[in-house]
Amino acid sequence: MKLIDAKGRGSLTEAELLEIMEVLSSGGLVVYPTETLYGLGGDATSEMVAFKTFRAKKRPFDLPLSVAVSDMSMLRTVALADKLAERIIDAFTPGPLSVLLPKKSSLPAVIASSGETIAVRLPKHPIAMQIIGRFGPIISTSANTHGGQQPTSIEIAMEQLGDSVDIYVDGGQAPIGKPSTIVEISHGKVNVVRYGAIPVEKIMEVVDDLTRSGDA
Repeated sequence: MKLIDAKGRGSLTEAELLEIMEVLSSGGLVVYPTETLYGLGGDATSEMVAFKTFRAKKRPFDLPLSVAVSDMSMLRTVALADKLAERIIDAFTPGPLSVLLPKKSSLPAVIASSGETIAVRLPKHPIAMQIIGRFGPIISTSANTHGGQQPTSIEIAMEQLGDSVDIYVDGGQAPIGKPSTIVEISHGKVNVVRYGAIPVEKIMEVVDDLTRSGDA
């Protein structure tokens, strides 16, 4: 277990980033800062890593994990987004919004608990984006045990996950300190799955505007 202190920097050094890439490439787990809470991540395309993440969190296997990407191009490698989904994603991300979309076969079935959809987000944190942009899609789930204290700091994450994680990246206190809002976009409709950092009213305002303009 290693701790990288990146507080106040907003970025990783090349040596630190290469070390994280090595861990991710070899099937390891990394705790990284996001604007909402600290995330627990690993290679989103690896079934082994998905199982490892469930075990580290003591999370029931029927509760799907999420995936973090750095841009729309990367999102399209893991999920299918229709026109409305792309408009909503463009309006609120990078930021604290996760969108439930049809999963592509590039992701293992276990990550979605054998379901057909996966929650995808583009985090608004420079260190998270630096890691994802270099590595590719990573698992994005809160860095705590199931039902445990929300990881607003690296200390809270380390206390709960301990040696099950290979590298912890300390980016300081999480700015928002609450989970992302999760919405499902299907057949031209938006449904709230989890209330979180973005008020649902703001999302629905954008949906109404897109509907009126014919862009939905």
